[in-house]
Formats: sequence, structure tokens, C-alpha cells
Amino acid sequence: MVCGASDARVREMGAASEPAPWRWSGLLPGHRIWIEVRVGCAMAGDGGGDLFDTIVVGWVVDAKVVRWTPVAESLAGIVRAGQGIGLGRGLVGLSAPSDGGVSKSPLLSGVFLPQPEVRRCFAGLFLPAGSAQVIVKVFTGNSNPALAKAICESIGMPLARSTVRPFPNGETYVKIDENVRGQDVFVVQSTSPPANQHLMEMFIMIDALRRASASRITAVLPFYGYARQDRKDQPRVPITAKLVANLIVASGAHRVLTMDLHAQQIQGFFDIPVDHLYAAPVIFEYLKRLDIPNQVVVSPDLGGLKMAAAYAQTLGAELAIVAKRRKSPTETEAISLIGEIEGRNVLLVDDLTETAGTLVNAAALAKSRGACQIRACVSHALINELGAERLRKSAIDELITTDSVARSAVEGVNVTTLSVAGLLGEAIKRIHSNSSVTSLFEFKG
Repeated sequence: MVCGASDARVREMGAASEPAPWRWSGLLPGHRIWIEVRVGCAMAGDGGGDLFDTIVVGWVVDAKVVRWTPVAESLAGIVRAGQGIGLGRGLVGLSAPSDGGVSKSPLLSGVFLPQPEVRRCFAGLFLPAGSAQVIVKVFTGNSNPALAKAICESIGMPLARSTVRPFPNGETYVKIDENVRGQDVFVVQSTSPPANQHLMEMFIMIDALRRASASRITAVLPFYGYARQDRKDQPRVPITAKLVANLIVASGAHRVLTMDLHAQQIQGFFDIPVDHLYAAPVIFEYLKRLDIPNQVVVSPDLGGLKMAAAYAQTLGAELAIVAKRRKSPTETEAISLIGEIEGRNVLLVDDLTETAGTLVNAAALAKSRGACQIRACVSHALINELGAERLRKSAIDELITTDSVARSAVEGVNVTTLSVAGLLGEAIKRIHSNSSVTSLFEFKG
């Protein structure tokens, strides 16, 4: 079937009664076209509700040609609840595979409902035509649903449905609302506050997916919590970063995708593959647009020296270091600064901030040494009330961070939030297709 329009695109369809705006996805060769069909109703004891499954109805041969399957021929023209959601209406610039207005499909009788209902139609990321029909599905808990939706939009597929809510006694209830048998599943969940609650949600979701026979489960942690507890720095303390890794594996995850770990050696805590991404390429693109002159990159502590050196090399800037002393979990003291920063624009680089003590103290020391503008780049900004108050009173002119964690707006602070959805979405595509993710670590420019 040849497209009738030059701009061949597919829009995801919601229920007929939903006024939500369309989300667009470009058609690419190898993309499959799917419809979602109601296949039955859950038993009352299972919480009720409809059950849905996805069926492939065609695949994209090239920019203007779609090859339809026999199933598409049978399902063309199916109506939902008396309102027309024919297959042709779900495809912009594509003709329906056949005419007809039947509401009952002989092909599906006895397998699905007597009158199967089409919920939505979409094109997404699947294996190339001719390969085994393994579906990619992305689920999310409650830690950062906005990021999960943005990831799905970046790769042209809908966010899979699940129910994740607390019981009255505080326990977590999870139900996977879609079929995942034999499918490649990704669970997006940052361990932002409340960290323990979000970790338990992830463990339970992974266990539910494993018991539902998903072929592969990838835990996507844009922010990996407990990473600062990666060694015994005092007697009789745990190595909690290792414990969390063990729990992720024990719950049933087959691999992990994460970003900007506090300590890179945490990858070795896992006995499963770990893909470790960096937010630096996204942040660097923003800094390149700013084109800041006479810049020096400053590491606010010795632990971030390697990251700061990478920024300095990429930006062609000089490097400076702040030595600090930690007084308590929420209070630090900047002791000295090594490097020339007088009359320069300073870029502080760190992987994580919550109370902002390290950044604020480093900025104050830099300002006292004659620095001009001061910006701070932080991959994960978990800013609490104390951190917000410190930033409002600090010498930092702009805080540049990512959407790896969800947080409320920080009043009185100039915060620029860059999205890593495209970066994570591209990694998901490559993991699914067993392609290399090495190029995602590289800067461009």
C-alpha cells in the first residue's frame, strides 16, 4: 500500500472520547505498525478493568511504502463503541488496507472478544521486518513519569500501562496492565526522594514483569541512589551501593542502564551488564551555544577532578580545583583553591547536589578570588529546602542540570533544566537492537 502523502507519519490514537493531543512519530524503514485491541476483561478479583494486546498490522518498507499483514485486512474498519476509529483514521497519509465497516472480525472470533475494539494505532521501535516479533515496552514507576513519557516520545512509541500505588498501610501495589510475555521491557525509575519508596516500586515492578514472562528486563535508573555509600569509610557501616545492586539483580533485572554514577566502580557491584551513560554531551551542547569567553572549569572537590578535567579538555578551558573538608552530612568547608581564576568566568562541575553546600562554598571562594560569572553544572540536582535557600544566597549565577530526577521549581534560583530523554531513548533503541552504545559517550563539536 503506497502512502497518499509525502510526509508519511503515524499518530498514536487514544480512546475515541479522549481529547488529548496527538503525539507524533516519524515512520522509518523497519518500523512496525501496531494496533491495540481490547481482548477481554479482568476477573473481579484481579481488580477489574479491560485487558489489551497489541497486534502487528504492517511494517514500513521505505518512506512511502507500507506492507500490510493479513490481520490488517481483517481488522480494517473496526469501530469502537459505535464511534469510527477505523485503521485508516489512525494513519496520516496512509490508506486503510481495505474497505469495509464490519465491527466483527472472523479472524479473531473465539480468540478475542466477539467484537474486538481498537484502542489506538501507532508505529514504534521494533525489530526489522523479517525478524522475530519482539516488542519493546517502556514502563515507569512514580519517581519521574514525565521523563519516561519524554523517552517514549523520543523513540516513537507509547508509554506502557501499569498501576503503581500505595496500599492504605503504606505497602506498594503493582499491576502490569499489558501483555509482556516474550517482550523486551525497560523500567524507568530514578531513586529520587523518597528513595526507599521508589526503590521498592522498582523491585516490585521488575518482579511482576519477571513473573509475567518478559524475555528481558532492563532497569533504567537515570539517577542511582545510595551511590555515595560505596565503601566503608568508618567502622561498622554498610556498603549500601552494593546492597542496592544485589537487590536489583535479585528482583529479576537482566541489565542496568544508568547515567553519571557518583563512583564509576559501582558498575563492578553488578553481576549483570551495566550501560553507564554521561549527561556531559547534553550539557556540552548547551554550553557550546552559550559560547562563554575566558572560561575556567573548577572541580568543587577532589572527587570530581576527573569529570572536571573532561569538561575542561572538551571546552578548551583551563582547570582549577577546590579542596574541601566535610563537617557533617549537610555542611562542608572550602579550604583552598588551586588555579588561576581572577577575572575569569567559572564553571563548577559536579555529578550530584542536594543541600548545595559544596557548590555554594566553592562559588564563594571563587568569587573572593576575583571570579566574574559563576555557573554550576550538575547532572542530578536533588535540591531540598536547605539547598534552595543556600542557592538563593549564593554567588552562583546559573545552575545547569538535567531532568534525571523530578523536582519542584526552585523559586529565586536561575535553574536551566536540560532533557536527557533523547540520550536515554537512543540507548534503549541500541540495547534492544543489540547495537553499540559507545558513540553515546562521545562529545560532538
